[in-house]
Amino acid sequence: MTTYNLDSVRFSWTAPTAGTGTIRMYLAGYQGSSQSSGQNYSTVIVSNEQSTPLPTAATNPSPANSATGVTPGVNTLTWTAGTGATSRDVFFGTTNPPASIGNRTTTSYTTSALTQGTTYYWRIDERNATGATTGTVWSFTTLTAALPSTPAPRDGDTVQTASVLLEWQYPSTPAPMGFNVYAGNQNPPPMLSTASGTARSLLDSLRNGDGTYYWRVDPVFSWGTVTGPIWSFTKTTVNGVTEISPALPVEMDLAKAYPNPFNPTTTIRYSIAHPSNVTLQVFDLTGNIVATLANGRQSAGSYSVTWDASNHTSGIYFYRLTADNRSLTGRMLLIK
Repeated sequence: MTTYNLDSVRFSWTAPTAGTGTIRMYLAGYQGSSQSSGQNYSTVIVSNEQSTPLPTAATNPSPANSATGVTPGVNTLTWTAGTGATSRDVFFGTTNPPASIGNRTTTSYTTSALTQGTTYYWRIDERNATGATTGTVWSFTTLTAALPSTPAPRDGDTVQTASVLLEWQYPSTPAPMGFNVYAGNQNPPPMLSTASGTARSLLDSLRNGDGTYYWRVDPVFSWGTVTGPIWSFTKTTVNGVTEISPALPVEMDLAKAYPNPFNPTTTIRYSIAHPSNVTLQVFDLTGNIVATLANGRQSAGSYSVTWDASNHTSGIYFYRLTADNRSLTGRMLLIK
């Protein structure tokens, strides 16, 4: 036995595993000349020390667990800290279990740019001096933006016009900031112009003449741009169809041929209020088609076409315009 004549003594020992329970220290005190004398022998508890418990788990994740339609781009993840926590280990990524991001004292984590249509996993391990409490693996999925649809001209259409009104459909939500419109003779097409987020059409002058044109509409969001499908149409000129004006007429109209009577040429003017598959044909009195002056998809606008009847005999002829599931007919007289 070692005797100390001290006012205080420091004791040390090897502690059990952190968080396993309560630690109690017992100290026996003796007074008298020897232990066997039994004088004033007593044992007292002089210390009752309890280790710091592990923190409770993190709760209330935002985005909520299994959430869908989360906006892509940069997002801030938040949660409620566990009781007794002083920091936390953050795990985040597209794999489960997620990768370690590091330790932080805040209850939020700002991600890098999230991609659309992707599931992400994350976990928060609350930590204090005793150790860490492993959290639940949460997940969320970012939205997949819609692609532009219902093109006009339709994919593969033939158009007869000096310019064409490119039209498309797009849902109102999520609303894009704008559209990048690409159009031209090359595939993929070059950049043509931009349009507002509420726009659903753009007029293209088709400055390269007849041929095949390719076009694409890309919705633009704050978090990035979505690449749309590539459509195509063919521009062709039949018997000299000329666009007079791309202004939008109120309704479909077929004007009288001028001059009328005529010899040997006359000009027919017409208007269509909507992009349509247009047919303009000339018939003789027996109902036979003697000329097709227009046959293809045309943008809304006003047009004119000249018919040369040099190879036809004198007489009465009819011309019929068909568009928008409607037909209008006129009459003209060829006199030689």
